[in-house]
Amino acid sequence: MPRPVVPEAEQLLGVKRPLLSHGFVALVDYMGNDAAIVQAARVSYGKGTKSVRDDRGLIRYLMRHRHTTPFEMVEYKFLVRLPIYVARQWIRHRTACLAEGTQIYFDLPGGVKAKGNQLYPLTIEEIWRRFQPTVSQNPRKQRDPFYRKSRVEQMMLRQLNEETRTIGHTHVVGVTKNGTKPVFRMTLEDGKHIECTADHRFLFEDGWATLAEGTGLREVGGRAVWDGGDHCVHVNGSVILAPALYHGREWLEDEHVERGRFARDVPAETAGIPSPRVPWNRLTVPRLSRVADFEFLGPRMTYDLEVSGPSHNFIANGIVTHNSVNEYSARYSVIPDEYDLPPPEEVRHQSGRSRQGRGEALPDETVERFRSDLERISKDAYEAYSKALEAGVARETARLLLPVSFYTQWYWKTNLWNLFHFLSLRLDPHAQEEIRVYAAEMAKLARVVAPIAFEAFEEFQLEGIVLGRRERIALRELLNGKSPTDACRIADLPLAREDGRPMVSGEGVEFLEKLERIRRID
Repeated sequence: MPRPVVPEAEQLLGVKRPLLSHGFVALVDYMGNDAAIVQAARVSYGKGTKSVRDDRGLIRYLMRHRHTTPFEMVEYKFLVRLPIYVARQWIRHRTACLAEGTQIYFDLPGGVKAKGNQLYPLTIEEIWRRFQPTVSQNPRKQRDPFYRKSRVEQMMLRQLNEETRTIGHTHVVGVTKNGTKPVFRMTLEDGKHIECTADHRFLFEDGWATLAEGTGLREVGGRAVWDGGDHCVHVNGSVILAPALYHGREWLEDEHVERGRFARDVPAETAGIPSPRVPWNRLTVPRLSRVADFEFLGPRMTYDLEVSGPSHNFIANGIVTHNSVNEYSARYSVIPDEYDLPPPEEVRHQSGRSRQGRGEALPDETVERFRSDLERISKDAYEAYSKALEAGVARETARLLLPVSFYTQWYWKTNLWNLFHFLSLRLDPHAQEEIRVYAAEMAKLARVVAPIAFEAFEEFQLEGIVLGRRERIALRELLNGKSPTDACRIADLPLAREDGRPMVSGEGVEFLEKLERIRRID
């Protein structure tokens, strides 16, 4: 079957569009277009694409009523180079998720020490609950509201070491509740199963891939559809015996006793002392299991787990799984001498309204001092980093010297609906300027693939206005002739503090801003 192609998008593939000091974004690949959205929406009664006019009307209807699944038929793969401080914001937008009920596999320290198999599973939603602060009836007596989180962070999470191909341990860094998303159940021949989104990555026989990439998994008319053939993924594994790389203390003690017993009565040269025994270690290595079936489960609450290295994967329901972003690794590669130096106009006061935004301009001497300090610190840090590498310090340790102004890069894969969610947050005027630059460029690239869908997104999401219940009450009072101040008072949307000073933020202020947006519409 021929792949749908958008000629304009084909010309953009692989073209790096420069951003900030040393960054860029490039469209690497795409799947689907506006027609794929329409086809998915009409499949329930066997109709495909009609006229462009009919397709536009249907897409606009889907957007107005938040029918999300058809938009997930379009997917994008981007290559992004960006400063680390921007990446830390970006990574909060995870698309590959595990469904509630998924068990994360920990090992008990006693079992590891005894080389046993004392498995301790926790569901991913339970891990999320334990990461939330506890609330004491007497906060003054509560020493640590995150004591449950600290305990989980210390637990031994199973992980596949991708260098040695053995299963070892890592630790949980964070867990995110990602909301309700379409979920599939994958069942393997050995009985293991896992529930996740189609864009969650697993270790297939030929490498990492999402379920959609590795099997062609998709939802059609409420059913799971995938490509035929043998699809095998790596699972928890089996224990094998392998020669140890070193002699452990227990083995040396046993060997010493054994040799002493032989040498007590007979000279060593004639005692027939056995040759040194070869010590063996019990190693757990992954094995392959064939995919037996998929089932579409519909919308489910989803979560994502973030773990520390050496490899960014973990064992869930006995299956090796991964996160959704492939980032440039400073453990294997040398970081280039490239850091972000914001232009003078972007170095401003802290916003008076937002704890995370920028406000008015700063004096020129303050701006120049900041930029000079940033440039000096970045150069000194890279010099120290280079000297550490020359002295033999491991790359994974030497990278700790570099500040967040340096650049990283990754491949980021997402579907159109998740991209809309990302853009709605990161194109907002309250978002940080640097990530808005990336969001705007990605929107330009993605629009070429699905222009009708983007038109609907801009009209109904970016330019649309959502009113809450109290805001609707205030609007009703305005239509009845009340002033904005009286309308907000009646609707309990405060505009002033208890001391009479006007509020600079809050629901009342945001309502007036919405009214101003309505007045400014051309």
